[in-house]
Amino acid sequence: MDMDFTPKFAKQLFEGEGGSYHSWSATEFPLLAEAKIGAGFLVLRPGGFALPHYADSSKIGYVLQAPEEGQNMPVPQINNANKWVKNIVNFPADIQVERAGIATSLTGTNFPFLEEAGLSCSLVKLEPNAVHSPQYTTVNMVQVFYVVKGSGKVQIVGLNSKLVLDTNVVAGQLLVVPRFFVAAIVADGEGIECFSIKTSTG
Repeated sequence: MDMDFTPKFAKQLFEGEGGSYHSWSATEFPLLAEAKIGAGFLVLRPGGFALPHYADSSKIGYVLQAPEEGQNMPVPQINNANKWVKNIVNFPADIQVERAGIATSLTGTNFPFLEEAGLSCSLVKLEPNAVHSPQYTTVNMVQVFYVVKGSGKVQIVGLNSKLVLDTNVVAGQLLVVPRFFVAAIVADGEGIECFSIKTSTG
């Protein structure tokens, strides 16, 4: 049975006065189910509030847009903030190439929670027409990309060097790269920004 690698948008599951919740269904995106990963995003309107809830698995949240200046936000306790919250944008880039872009990673080494969760994450920002060199997923690793901004072209090569995906991606789409597959991204004329999570700590 052929796997469906097509990048997908989330579907809205709930909308209320305070905001909305959107999710990628494992039924419509079987690669997520195979990797035992869930994905979704939450939109909070000004004054909106997400109720506290318990989860039976580890979660990573990436803030796409911060509140506008002047809005009062609760400040977390310093100890909790240092343990559970990291700003990947403020970390030194692992790779920085002039007129090409940057790549920054958080792993169990610089964010111990990720070691507990068995995950790592990265943020890639490519300048117009730049290439993110092909990345190979290992035996215990699946990589999930979320296109934050911009657009580009993605290619995924699978077993026996077979090209399994050659398509364009745009902001808001999610892409899954299974283990033993290779993915490369080429930015369009406006550049592209992707946040990704790997099911490995390094």
